[in-house]
Amino acid sequence: MRRACVGEAGAQRKRPRGLSGYLHALSATRLGCAGRAAAGRARSLWLWTTNAHLSVAFGVIDSCGFEYKTLLTWVKDRMGTGEWLRGQTEHCLLAVRGKPVFLHGNRGTVLEAARREHSRKPEEFYALVEETCRGSKVELFGRQEREGWQVFGNQTNSFLNTR
Repeated sequence: MRRACVGEAGAQRKRPRGLSGYLHALSATRLGCAGRAAAGRARSLWLWTTNAHLSVAFGVIDSCGFEYKTLLTWVKDRMGTGEWLRGQTEHCLLAVRGKPVFLHGNRGTVLEAARREHSRKPEEFYALVEETCRGSKVELFGRQEREGWQVFGNQTNSFLNTR
């Protein structure tokens, strides 16, 4: 069975240096290990990251044996924080392993959607994954149970009864 896996590399912080930077790298390493275990048969990987953690995300993709294909950019309706420039985007790297079934359509590399609670991704993203990737779906560090998906993380009940 073909699988799609969704995860996050790092977390946005004002100063990803020193101890904070080390902890982000550790988080990415844990994601890499979790990704290999939970998504061992995955053929496609959708990996969320912020501007400050793009290089870490590419490292996770490589360590899990995936090949980078393209970048989806979520343009939010308002600005957040940032050390150099205030962030209004998050990125999701699409990577594959082998020859996954991917249903090409008229989807572009920009996803415009409202900013939500901390780390909560837009529903439009999940619809995109469900439309383009057939088979089972796994979300690592998920914050909400989702029908048809296996969701792993210690905050899976963060957004009960909300969409």
